[in-house]
Order: sequence, then structure tokens, then C-alpha cells
Amino acid sequence: MKTENSSQSHQGNNTGAGANAKDPPTRHTPTATVQTQTMDFLQEPQAALAADLGPGFVDVNGDVGGPGHNETAVDVIAVPCPGADPLQTWSTGPELGGDTSALGSRSSLRRPSPWVTRDLRISANIARVFLYRHRALEEGLTLESLSEDLLDQVSQMRNAASSRPLFFIAHSIGGLVVKSALVKANHHPRYQEIVDSCHGVTFFGTPHRGSSFMSMPHLKGSIQELLHLQATLPRSLSDQLRVNNSQLIGLHDQFVDMASELRLWSFYETRESLLSGSAAGLPSEVQFDAPLVSVKSALVDLWQEDVYAMDSDHAHLASFGPRNAGILDSYLADLAEAIRKAALLSSAYTHTPLHLRSRVKVEIETFATLARTQGLDFSRLFDYDNWVSKQIQNRNSDSQPAYLKAMCKYLPAVDRPTSPRISPPTFGPSTPGIMPSCLYVYLPFLHFDTYRCMIRRRKLIARRRYHGRAKPVPKWVAQQDSLELKAIWEYIGYDPPLNCRRTLDQFGHPSLRDTNSRDDDQMLYKLTKKDEPPPWSQAPNSSSTKSMGERSVLSAKGSHAGSYGDTDEEFGVEPEPELKDGLVLMVDQLWLWSIDMTTLTTFFSRRESSPTEGTLFQQADLRNSVYNELNGDLTGRTENTLDLAALIVWHAVTVLLDRSSHPDLEIFRIFDEGIGILAERMTQSMKRFRIRALGMEADDDATDSEEDSDVEGDSPAAIRKRHKRELERSERENREHTSALLELRDFADELTTLQKLFETQESTIRQMKEIYMSKDFRDVTKNGQDFLDEALEYLDDYKQQTAEMLKRVDTTRNDYEKMLEMVQRQAQVDEVRWSRLQAELASSQNLSVMIFTTFTVIFLPLTFFTGLFGMNTTEWQEQVPSLKEIGAISLPASALLIMVSLVAAFNYRVQSTFRRAYVGIKDAWKMLKRVYAERLEPASRKAAKRRRREEKKKQRRLREAHLAGHDDQGYDFWAMVKRQQRDMLYRIPDQNVNSSASANGLPGRTRQ
Repeated sequence: MKTENSSQSHQGNNTGAGANAKDPPTRHTPTATVQTQTMDFLQEPQAALAADLGPGFVDVNGDVGGPGHNETAVDVIAVPCPGADPLQTWSTGPELGGDTSALGSRSSLRRPSPWVTRDLRISANIARVFLYRHRALEEGLTLESLSEDLLDQVSQMRNAASSRPLFFIAHSIGGLVVKSALVKANHHPRYQEIVDSCHGVTFFGTPHRGSSFMSMPHLKGSIQELLHLQATLPRSLSDQLRVNNSQLIGLHDQFVDMASELRLWSFYETRESLLSGSAAGLPSEVQFDAPLVSVKSALVDLWQEDVYAMDSDHAHLASFGPRNAGILDSYLADLAEAIRKAALLSSAYTHTPLHLRSRVKVEIETFATLARTQGLDFSRLFDYDNWVSKQIQNRNSDSQPAYLKAMCKYLPAVDRPTSPRISPPTFGPSTPGIMPSCLYVYLPFLHFDTYRCMIRRRKLIARRRYHGRAKPVPKWVAQQDSLELKAIWEYIGYDPPLNCRRTLDQFGHPSLRDTNSRDDDQMLYKLTKKDEPPPWSQAPNSSSTKSMGERSVLSAKGSHAGSYGDTDEEFGVEPEPELKDGLVLMVDQLWLWSIDMTTLTTFFSRRESSPTEGTLFQQADLRNSVYNELNGDLTGRTENTLDLAALIVWHAVTVLLDRSSHPDLEIFRIFDEGIGILAERMTQSMKRFRIRALGMEADDDATDSEEDSDVEGDSPAAIRKRHKRELERSERENREHTSALLELRDFADELTTLQKLFETQESTIRQMKEIYMSKDFRDVTKNGQDFLDEALEYLDDYKQQTAEMLKRVDTTRNDYEKMLEMVQRQAQVDEVRWSRLQAELASSQNLSVMIFTTFTVIFLPLTFFTGLFGMNTTEWQEQVPSLKEIGAISLPASALLIMVSLVAAFNYRVQSTFRRAYVGIKDAWKMLKRVYAERLEPASRKAAKRRRREEKKKQRRLREAHLAGHDDQGYDFWAMVKRQQRDMLYRIPDQNVNSSASANGLPGRTRQ
């Protein structure tokens, strides 16, 4: 690489322009020689660039491995338009004129001020900024040669620090050079590290889909003057910029496939540029205003793309200017945050390749390959109407997977034009090829998974969302045994993203941001989970004492995930022994394309299964079900791909509900049993209510303690004991009834979702049936029509069973509501009765207290005077008072004291006076204590009191949180139901036993 003194950086501690990256950074002294050479470069940019200096870097701002605040961790490369000045492209300051007479004067020291080296370094001081320079413009120059130059320069510059994160900032055609370089690097092992390290690209007016003005030969001079190019664009380069050029569109498609891992920023111009040129046959030039790059061409059109509209023309788009200062601040803040996150990821993880393609041996023949090799046009399959509009991506939710709308459609060889809303992607040459007929089916179907697998998938998706991008891949992800989890980590961020398996609630409620709590409460899981935890998870001091819900919430949020570098604990998956495993319902997707009568392509989710699962191994496996059907049936019921498509759809509809043999996969039976249990509990509750209404004891009251049964009658102790017992029983029954209503609501919600799924499948199959019944396929799809008719019959049966269970749920819920109304009325009657008993008890107690108080008030003064005059004192011995004297003193005084006491006891005003006096004394005492605490109490005692108060508050909050968690999450309704069913003893009703046997004291017959 050439080193030019004329391109020395104006920063004191930067490396020389175009210097080899292996050379250590040097500090330059701003001598007169360097200043003069730099001014030569700045004053005569066109002349300097005219000489073929070759590609390189004219400015490197930042150090690697050096001391001081200039140490960096991320590389940012600014790529201008080919032929443009690498400094003025990004400069917001005044530009220098062409007058070189003032060289060496103070005015000549003015130079452009690139914001990429000034403002960006202020916002993100860990970024090392490079200003790139292209080779000189000459005929034969193409995007491929320019991208090779960029890759070579970047590779040499990063040779000593290849793992540093990388960002590109590109203007105009420079953005196409960056795209071409990244695409080329993605297919070249030598440059693969550049793609893996690239975290983001910024495009300023990049013509992704071409520019009609840049490609016009008679506008070359105007384009050169507008963009301040050293020369006109060569024909070899301008031809590549034609609108909808096949190579340009192909480059864009390849970049979109790999850009899902990148942060993208796109800026487009809103001011028109002044262009001039003369067309063939016109004697003079024509001037007109037009945007050099259209808005549509300037956007990558990906979901993660941040788009900014600039109040600028194309030439000054990358320099921002004073009118776009607010946009610059917003962009720099966003870019600085992305740079910091990239540095954290790079420092925390060492990239571990997943090698997914080596795990699955498959020969990939894409539609683009067929279009290129066989001259076929499959663009209709992936236009707006048939592909883009069918993709549903909830970008606001981290827990909602993407999916395709259910649809079946046939595209004949001659069809209407594609939708004008969005142009279809181009595969191969732009010349129109043969449009073959095609049938496609997008169908959801019911399946299952284990609860532990669902939790693992949920946690990995949450961790991947927080990670932001797949690379660098943490080591614990690469060590996962599950191919599904690795594929999710690699492709969940693509656009369109990987369509993961959805739970039943994610299918039924796609607009919910978070369905985790609903997924954890699936009825199939609650009715099939293993209630007995392993003995090693029951240690009283182990971490299992923390509520499972609390761990789930912390893990889903990425608990303390602000720091990187943790191992499996950061993954957030609970240890498997602590989870009660069970089955959950899933909704998978079937994608099917029948290209012609001999070629069929299918895609659908597969549940990973292993022989260690026992009887669940390969249960309801769609591929095995179809494979066994085709190999076991030798009668040839599938004569073409349309018959095979109908057979696959039939298997997708019936694979779980009718072709599985595991008892826990009998969905309708399990749901029916659960509804029956709730209905039976409602009946038992009604019987107990009737028994209590008749004044008899229910069977469950036999568990009361003997001392409770001994306390009878209307004594205060008996009344309090019975009241307490009634309150406890009411609370228990209310909790059970509320839980039963919640379970019924969950049943109704999931059955409604299943009904929605069956209706969606029925609608799609009927669309498929209409196509098969058309005159073009009626004779060749007879077997397929039979498969579809059979599938519709199964769906009718499923819908009928679902409707019947929904009706039972509604009936049981109404019965519960009626019973709760009766219980409420009875509770009101009981409350009135208890209130009356309490009132009578209080009245009797008040009467007794009043009598006792009256006698006390009367005899207390008399007792006082009797004791006073009965004291053996000297005064009484010298002159013994007579009874008359004693009565004259004691009786009036006693009468006065009795009257004052009675008035104080029964007069409200006197009581209020004493109360106010008491409050005043109490407030005065508090004030004295406060004064003492503020002025006289030692500081150590104050600190000790403060610590005790904080400790008490903390303990109270923990106790309240523990009680709330125990009440909300520790209550398992179905575990209680199963326990009661095991412990329940059934007693034959007395009315079913002969009266003589009962009279003779024969023991009642019971069965367990």
C-alpha cells in the first residue's frame, strides 16, 4: 500500500494516510512541511485525486492498543462516492476555493471539518474512524473492482485486530460498493471475518435499485459538477446504475438476505438537484430540477431500517449542514449506542460457529436457480399478493413468532399482472421467462410439545432478542444439542424471520405482546403434568423455595442481563428437575408448493424427539405419517403432485387428533374429563350447600377437631368458634369456586381457539377443493378430492365435539354462577343471624358492665372513707370521732364523687374534654421526645434506630411478597382436585339403604 505524506492526518496522534495497518500509530508534529503538503492536498483536491494514488485511507482517527483516552474498540469506515473528495463529502464547514496564492498564510489553514471524525468521536470515543479513498475513475471500473479494493484495504488494516466490530458509512454509489463488498465477503472465506464483525451500515442516498439520471450519458458532466467528482463516471460504472438492472437487483437481494443481522440507517434527499444536459438531436443544453436518487431507490426496505428524510440535495446529503443539526444529533446518539453495544458483545463473547449446514445434508435448488437455468419465472409466488401480504410479523412483541396467513391458491400459466403496490423480486435475468402454473398451500395444523422444550425455546428467543444479533454466537449456544434452538438463534432475526413453532395461545391471540402466562396455564399441561417433583428438588434450603413464577419472570426479562459474558446461568433456563414436565398444544405450519404435476415442495415444523422420551417418541410426526402411508399403500392412490398435496393436507389435519396412540395426546378425551370433573364438583358443592341449609353437617365437616365439636350452645366461646369455622369454610369454598370458574374460562378460551383453528383449516381446504373441482383438474385429482372430502369430514367431527364441549362449559359455568348467587344469599342470611347473636351478646355484656360499673361507682367512695377513718393514726386516738361526724364527712363527699363519676362515664361532652386533654398531653410528650432526638440524642443511637426501622420495613415487604406469591402462584387447583379424589370416601346414601338395616345399626357401606 502506498504511503503519501500529502494525506497526513490533521489529528496529532493519527497514523499516516494509506499506511499499513501493521505499522504502529505515530504522533506527528505539525511542522511547516506537513502543513504545506496538507494545504496542497486541500487546495487542489481535484489535482491530487487526478493522479492515481490508489485506494487507501486518507485519515485514521484513533488508536489500537495505545495509551490514553484515544484508545478505541470499534472501527468505523466512511466510504464516499467513487471520484468524490474523501474529506469534503462529510464536511459541514466552509470549503476552500481554488486560489493557491495564499499558501502558508493564516487563512489557508482553514480546512473541511468532517463530522465523522469530530462529532462521531465525541459521541462514541471508542470508535476508530477511517476516511476511505477510492482509486481514480477510469473506463472499465465497476462495482466489483471497487468492492475488491475496499475488501483488500479493510483486510490489511484490520489484520492485527480482526475481531473488532465494524461499521460502514457510505454516500451515494459508495453504498453500492459497501454492499458489493459485504456480499462478496460473505461468499469468500478470506473475508468472512469482515461480514461476521460488521454490525451496521449507514446509507446516504444510495441508489439500491438504480438511478436513471446517473446512468444517462448526456448527464455525465452535470453529475460530475454536482458531486465534485475528479472525472465523469465511466460507462462501465454508469451502466450498472440503470433502474432495475439485473445485476444491481441481484446484489440487493443477496444483501437483503444477509442484512438481517445489521443495523441499517438510510437517508434520502428531499431537495431536488439542478441537472443540465443535451439529448441527441437537441442543439442546446436543457436544465431541470430532479432528485438524483428517488426515495424508493434510496431505501433498503427492511423492518430494522431507520429512515431519515434530509432537508438537503444529493451532493450535500452526507454533510448534514445546519438545517439538519437535529437529525445529526439523533443519528449520532443512535449510532453511538449501537457502537457501545457492539463493543460489549465483542469483548464478552468469542464467536463460535454453529455449522448448521453441515448438520443437515440437503441439496438446495432455489427458485432463483430454476429461473436462471430453465428460463422459468417464479416471481408471482413471491410478489405482494402471494407472499409479502401473507407474512405476519409482530415487531412490537418479543414472544410472538412470525407466521403466514392460511391460504390456498392456484396460479395458472397465464394470469393477471402482479400487484402494482410492490414490485416483485427479480430472479436471474430481467427478460420475461415462462410462467409455469403453480399451486401453493399455507395451512396451520395442531401439534404438541413438552413443557420443558417450550420453556427452553422461550428463554432462548428472549436471550436472542436481547443479544440483538446472532454473531458472535456464545459458546453455550453452540454446545446445545437441539438443532431447533441453534436454527432459532441463527435465523430468528432474518427478514422475513424464521417461523418458529407457536403455542395454542399464540395462534389464538396473535395481538398479545406476551402469552407466557397463558402458555404456562394451558389446560392440557395442567391435566397431564407430573405432580410429584423429584426428591432432590425438595430440599428446604435449596433455591427451589423461590417461586417458579418469580424465576420465570426474572429469566424472561433477562435478569440482570445488562452485563455480558455469563454462561448458562445467563441463558435463564431453569434446571430441568425443578420443572414439572407435561404436554402443551402447539400450532405448526405447513407450506406446500406444487410447481407442476411432478414436482412438490413442502416445509413444516418438526418436533425434536429422542428415544429417551419413551412412548412419546415420534408421536404425531407428520413426515413419518406421510412416509409410512406412501410406502405402506401400494395401490397408487397418488398419481400426481396434486393428489400427494391433498394426502399431506389430510395427514396434517388428522396427525395429532386421530393418528397418535399416547393416552396424553387424546385431546378431546382429556378436555372432556376435565369439564366433567368441574361439573361433578359443582354437583357436590350443591349437595353440601343443601345439607348446610337443612341444618345438618356435611361430610367434610367430619375433619373438624373434637374441641370444635364440643363447643356448642349460645355461649360467647361457642359463637366465636362457630363464626370462625364458618369464615374459614367460606373462604375455602370461595377460593375453590373462583378457581373452578377460572378453569372453565380457560377451557372455553382454548376450545374457542381450537374451533378457530378448525374453521381456518376448513376454509383453506375448501379453497383447495374448489381448485380440484375446476374443469382443468377434475379428472386428474379424483384421489385428491377423496382425501380432501375425508379431511373435511374429520374437521366437521372435530368442530362438533368442540361445540358440544363449549356448550357443556357454558352450562357448567352458568350452574356455578347460580350456585354462587344462592351461596351469597345464604351468606347474607348467616351474616344477619351472626349479627343478631353478636348484638344480643353485646347487649347482655353491656348490661352486665353497666351494673358492675354502677355498683363500683357507688361503693368505691364509701370504701375509701371507711378505710380512711379506720386507719390507726394519732389524730384518731386522741379524739375518737363519732359515727355522726364520720357520716357528715363521708356521705356528702361520697355522693359528690358518685355524681361526678357517673357524669364522666355517661356524658359525651365531659368525655370529649378529657380526650382533648389526653391528646394535648400526648402531643406535648411527642414534641419533647422529638426535641430530645434532634438535639440531645447521640448520632450512633439515631443510626441504630434508623437501621432497625428499615430492617422492619424490609421484613414486612418480604413477608407480604411471600404471602402474595404463595396465594397467587402456590395454589394448584388441579393438584388439589386430584388429591381430594384420591382421599375421598364415597358413602352410599341413607335413602338407598333399607330402614331396617339402619335401625339395626348395620354399618354403612362405603367404597373408596
